[in-house]
Amino acid sequence: MDEFFFGGNFVRHGIAGQIRVVLLLALLSVVAAASDAPPLTFKFKTIKVPGAQSTAIYGINNLGSMVGSYVDGGGVRHGFQLVNRKVVKIDDPNGSDTYCFATNKAGAIVGYYATSGHN
Repeated sequence: MDEFFFGGNFVRHGIAGQIRVVLLLALLSVVAAASDAPPLTFKFKTIKVPGAQSTAIYGINNLGSMVGSYVDGGGVRHGFQLVNRKVVKIDDPNGSDTYCFATNKAGAIVGYYATSGHN
């Protein structure tokens, strides 16, 4: 069997050696293609719920709907959804400290709230 020097190791010609060479060439082509890609650019926007002491966005879906939580003027935390620039407050009537963490394109929202005993 023929041998050739490759990366500090001798690799024997054969199916295993050929597979390694093909995988290496594929990896190098992916890296080369990635280096030619344009740099990513991002746009940032400040989101403030009117009258809130603080606002936090925790999730956004592909349709642009955002979910998060805010603290009102009385110090109470509420969950909310922001759709088309409209804030929809999300609170459980039997709980407090509501957080909304994620939403999908169907509009389902995942989060949690605490009961009056913070359970």
